[in-house]
Amino acid sequence: MRNNFLQKPFFWVCIIFAAAATFRIFSLDLLEFKYDEAFTVFELTQFYAHPYLMQVGSPQSTGVYNPPLFNYLMIILSVLSRDPVFLSFVIALINTISVVIFYLVIRKFLGNHIAVFSSLTLALSPWSIIFSRKIWIPDLILPFMVMFLYFFMKRSYLPLFITLALLIQIHASGLFFAATTVLGLILTRERFNLKKAFIGFVIGFIPAIPYFIRQLTSAPICVDCVAFFNYQFSARTFDFDNLTRVLQFNSGLHFESILGNDYQAFLTTSPALMVLNSLFAALIIVPLGGAIYIIVSRRKYLYFVLLMIILPMLYFISRTPSYMHYFAILVPISALIYGLSINFLWEGTKNNYGKFLAGILFTSILTLNIFFIISFNKFVAERKVIDGDYGSVFPITREFVEDKVKDYRLLKDYELIKSYAYMFAKPEIIHGKLGELFIRGGNANLAIAEFKKALEVNPKDTFSRSNLVYIYIITGKEDGAQKELTTLETFDSTASAKLKTFFESVKK
Repeated sequence: MRNNFLQKPFFWVCIIFAAAATFRIFSLDLLEFKYDEAFTVFELTQFYAHPYLMQVGSPQSTGVYNPPLFNYLMIILSVLSRDPVFLSFVIALINTISVVIFYLVIRKFLGNHIAVFSSLTLALSPWSIIFSRKIWIPDLILPFMVMFLYFFMKRSYLPLFITLALLIQIHASGLFFAATTVLGLILTRERFNLKKAFIGFVIGFIPAIPYFIRQLTSAPICVDCVAFFNYQFSARTFDFDNLTRVLQFNSGLHFESILGNDYQAFLTTSPALMVLNSLFAALIIVPLGGAIYIIVSRRKYLYFVLLMIILPMLYFISRTPSYMHYFAILVPISALIYGLSINFLWEGTKNNYGKFLAGILFTSILTLNIFFIISFNKFVAERKVIDGDYGSVFPITREFVEDKVKDYRLLKDYELIKSYAYMFAKPEIIHGKLGELFIRGGNANLAIAEFKKALEVNPKDTFSRSNLVYIYIITGKEDGAQKELTTLETFDSTASAKLKTFFESVKK
């Protein structure tokens, strides 16, 4: 009776939803909110204030702009509110539901044991949690990857290639993953209909039509192609860490990349964390052993292992930096390999000792991850401002920004001003950037006020002083322009000379 109950999907759906939701939906006060997240919120606020057809999404670190698919999705998700906490909640909820659907997909095709092992691994993976509760492109990859797994296991190649086309538009890693998928199909001799694959790509790229129009009408033509080739020919090195990142995703390894200078302080908060790092490194043997076993004895799962091998190799060959978010696309595949590895041990022996060992091992992995996540959240909650890529938690950023823009609450564009300020929520740049925004909006008086505030923070800020001079010149405030020009010459003689020439031409 008990075993029958544990086989019922509703029981595991509830357990997996609770596990996934606990550290996603209920930890939003700790969410990180930096330029990328703020850029999306600003674009959404701008769209709802003055609707327009978005032709591009956010810029990549390569200088290439993403297609606008992520923005289109966020426009739908932000109909009720553009508040960052609300949007983060929606994304966290989508990812939580995606983990549950992942369980149902794996259960349908591979059985309940593998589904439970894989889904709980995914639900409590520290890195999966990090990339599932922010307003950032990698945080919407999981739903598409669950779709990909379903269509692949069903061998429905038309929707499979539609999904791949959508993944390419969501994030640059999707392009590498599409290439990985095709190579994996060829190497495993999977028969797929090339016509359906082509039609799938064509259908999938329909949302990118505005993006393609921009490339054809830009000067130079295909401006993102130019940016891409400039990046490809830039000086970069081969990053060997690409070859190990996939083994780190379901543990607390490599968190120094987001904690930065605070990583050592984090490890010293509990003696157990130092030991935990060693245990995480040792537990790499679980997916590694499972992958080797698949290659040797369970080749029907070989395709999933190939995905885990080919993608890092493509990153390495293309000299792509080993950023953790580039591997977010492999999170469900990695979790599946974990699930298969535990299941091999669970079902690989005829007595109960194997099951006991598998149960202890799996419970230990989940327990270690839970302890790590709780420790991480506690550390972030206490610090609030992390001296690393994680940065400030959102409540701190919101308090800072709202204080800086409080004088504009009665303006009709207040929400737009506030969302713009989020992108530059640092004392040394926020006033200068707000001044720049007001210049573009034709509000000289507010721009002057912001540039003056910027110079109070940093008198050597030549950007703000140059703009202040420019406004004084075009508004006829000659005394103010002359005074600021004299000061500017001390810090930037080149900018001062150019503005003097402009000043003389205006006076004539």
